Amino acid sequence: MQRHVWALSCLALLLLNQKNASAQQAIVWPLTLPVRPTLPLPAPSQGGYLVGWSLSSSGTPQTAALVPSAIPTTARYNIAKIVSGASSGASMGSYFVALTTSGRVIAWSASSSSSGMSSTYSSMEMVVPSGALSGVSDIAIQPSMGSCVFALKQDGTLVAWDASTGTTVQLPTELQSGIVSVTTGGMGKILALKSSGAVVTGTISSSWTSPITYSFTMDTVPVNARSGVAKVFSGSSMGMYVYAIKESGQLISWDQQGTQRAMPSLANSDVVDAGGDSECFALLRSGKVIEFDTQGTIKTSTPSILNSNIAAVSSGGYGKMALTKDGALFSWDVQGNIQQVPYGLENGVVAVGTGGVAPSNLNWALTGLGKFIYWQSNGGTGVAPTALGVPGEVQGGIINVPIVSSYAGTSSLYFALVKEDQAVSAYCGLPLDVLADLVARRIGLNPLNYGLAPKTYVDDVAGTAQARGVTSVTQNPRTYSLYTQSEYQTSQATGVNAVLASPNAWSLYTAGQIQDMSIGNPLLTKNQNGTFVLNYDIEQSNDLKTWTPYRVKAEELTGLPTDKAFVRIKAKQ
Repeated sequence: MQRHVWALSCLALLLLNQKNASAQQAIVWPLTLPVRPTLPLPAPSQGGYLVGWSLSSSGTPQTAALVPSAIPTTARYNIAKIVSGASSGASMGSYFVALTTSGRVIAWSASSSSSGMSSTYSSMEMVVPSGALSGVSDIAIQPSMGSCVFALKQDGTLVAWDASTGTTVQLPTELQSGIVSVTTGGMGKILALKSSGAVVTGTISSSWTSPITYSFTMDTVPVNARSGVAKVFSGSSMGMYVYAIKESGQLISWDQQGTQRAMPSLANSDVVDAGGDSECFALLRSGKVIEFDTQGTIKTSTPSILNSNIAAVSSGGYGKMALTKDGALFSWDVQGNIQQVPYGLENGVVAVGTGGVAPSNLNWALTGLGKFIYWQSNGGTGVAPTALGVPGEVQGGIINVPIVSSYAGTSSLYFALVKEDQAVSAYCGLPLDVLADLVARRIGLNPLNYGLAPKTYVDDVAGTAQARGVTSVTQNPRTYSLYTQSEYQTSQATGVNAVLASPNAWSLYTAGQIQDMSIGNPLLTKNQNGTFVLNYDIEQSNDLKTWTPYRVKAEELTGLPTDKAFVRIKAKQ
């Protein structure tokens, strides 16, 4: 029974998630050149449930255990991206920053304590400035410089703050607005692309003491990186070189001092991705991968399989990995030797990654069926890779791997975004159909507690409401512009009397006020014998005001019809 009560508490997790993603990633093919984003920037469009796990300290493979308590409730659903770093100053430890699909930033710290063979995890939300609580399109951190967090707003403005305190960090003018992408690199670098196509970069430094303060030094950027750029990024976690791909597909790169380095001629166009520091690579739109050194000299040891059909390349740790357009994964070292990858990655892979916060030689792959596999590279020794455990509750439902690992006190945490079924298993310990049945029965027993009601209750409430409505109208008819029968009759009689008392006020006249306009009464008469007599008077006046009789005429008319007659008098012309 206790397990059922625990499961029912997960109802909030299901109800709060409004944009749960259900589709895994897919390989993009054919490849296309990068396109510079435009303002306003879009909100994150795809999200999922965030789950975390830790690994046992012994055993091969190491046992993975879910750690729900390492993630606050607000950060478990509708998560589009998560980044992490290590805070400095008085509050040393790991912190995590997540971006929701609604454009809100959530930050928290996580820690663990060990007792015997087990570890206990806890999380605590951290202060986020008001400017990062809505309208955010992307987030980034500068892990090598304390806990400086960046939130890129959809309007192109950039918000920065110290994660450990929530204190806003003042940015240089060049980084305050008009930005369409932001990322960070090693050595305290922040890289931003403006809507104009110009790259701006800066170096961050911090006091490392409490209260932490930050300062920025804007870097020199090569002339041809000041316009027409579509994408800017750091070559690796070390951040020795900055890369930029122009709208034409040309690849340019420069060091920490702003000195541009030589590029092979094949990188002058059609580049879709690149990376590396001393060992560099470029992925061309044709699917061909070229490797070159810091002088721009192309390597001859590159495996021939990289000549075509490559959809993605990831570089870091002890080697590189490539994903073909058909979903096959392979790895190679700096000498061009093919390295072993775990069994089952010959096809069906949709995303790959190398490196990580801890350890740095970590590789991972995500299949189209939502299965996550990760392992530690052995540095090209030819030894089979060391597999790492993944909780069975989440396998088959992983839609994205936003971060590989991060320290949380005494151990590392691993994260992934999963679908609803896996989230329920991870947080509630029950299959989704079992949980749904429990929730449905709980709602059916007390529907009013969830803002719902059975039909009988609705009918009763509707009848009561109708009765109250009738009473309200009949008791206060004037409120609804209505009148009772007695009020209507009284008003009608009052209206009649008002008209009769003053008819002229209503444009009416009495019979006594109407003047007789005829010239005689009657003008034509009929005698008893059936003859007609025309009666008229002739009057005279010398001033047109006073009239006196001149002659009275009663002229008998003969020859008219006996039954009826009409006569008229006309003046002679």
